[in-house]
Amino acid sequence: VGRIIFQKLTYFATAAGISTGLHFEAGSYGPYSADVKRVVGRLQNNGLVEERRYGRAFEVRVGGTFTDIQSSIADILRPWSHAIERVVDLVSRLDPGQVEIAASVHYVSVALRKNRGRTPTGTDVVDAVAKWKVRRKPAVRREDIERAVVQLATQRWIDVEPDASISEAAERLLAV
Repeated sequence: VGRIIFQKLTYFATAAGISTGLHFEAGSYGPYSADVKRVVGRLQNNGLVEERRYGRAFEVRVGGTFTDIQSSIADILRPWSHAIERVVDLVSRLDPGQVEIAASVHYVSVALRKNRGRTPTGTDVVDAVAKWKVRRKPAVRREDIERAVVQLATQRWIDVEPDASISEAAERLLAV
């Protein structure tokens, strides 16, 4: 996966309850942790991942050591197996652009709930993400944000109060 998607995987892993020790903030491409680069470096030093240039971008791949230690770390990962499965299920349903939007929707939903002390409406979340992404190139379409709200809510990643915009997005998704 690319660096941006790797950031989002670590974000969702943290949100799912895996103790990554990472703190995320709002970045240009969604939730961002400067510490992910340090973690990737440690994983590279131990041969667990490799970072390769792919055109103008970088990709993070499973390293050679991972296969060697996979069976020995199974017990270490067992407490997080449900969270890992949840993250894999979510991310495997999305293309890279949707992962960024979904992570942004999740981040905003959690922040709104914390700041307001109540469950945000779907429109609250959509409006906040749209405002955050206003300068994003290419532009993020409102309907893509609405779709992410519906997907995350139906998969119980976020809790939002349904409203007209989310109901319409849900109906569009069901029509597909």
